[in-house]
Amino acid sequence: MQTGGLLALGCNIFNIGVVPCLIVYPLIFKPFLKRNVTLGGITAASIFAAVIGLQLGAFCVVLETHLSGVAELPFSAFVLLMQPIHLVIGFVEGIVTAAILGFVYKMRPEIMECVLDREAIKSSINRKVIIAFAVIALFAGGVLSQFASSNPDGLEWAIQKVAGD
Repeated sequence: MQTGGLLALGCNIFNIGVVPCLIVYPLIFKPFLKRNVTLGGITAASIFAAVIGLQLGAFCVVLETHLSGVAELPFSAFVLLMQPIHLVIGFVEGIVTAAILGFVYKMRPEIMECVLDREAIKSSINRKVIIAFAVIALFAGGVLSQFASSNPDGLEWAIQKVAGD
């Protein structure tokens, strides 16, 4: 089963982009963090928001697949398979997000505070920081991606559990 490509692009943009950025961030992450910007608060908000975002996105996949008429699984069985695996994925993504935001907060706390207050960042961003993030991104995309798992993603895993393939 292929879960990507042009035919799924609109659903993927909605599930991976709109849900976390336009629903989870303003309605869950920001209110959860509020004005108490601490490493513990950032960690808790990141994990909670990532879990909720992944759960909503996974539910949207099931709903979209069902509404499109291409679902081969009963709606309830598909939901019961998708939610638990995406709970684990969300928890891991939350930890990674918390680590990155924690690093930014330790190095430049004013960035987190300005973003939460919707203000412009008052100090200039250090060129070395931008270069370091660019190098890390290139390393992750160019080198670490070579070690990506060949195991199925959450959707494929859920389908295999029912279909037995």
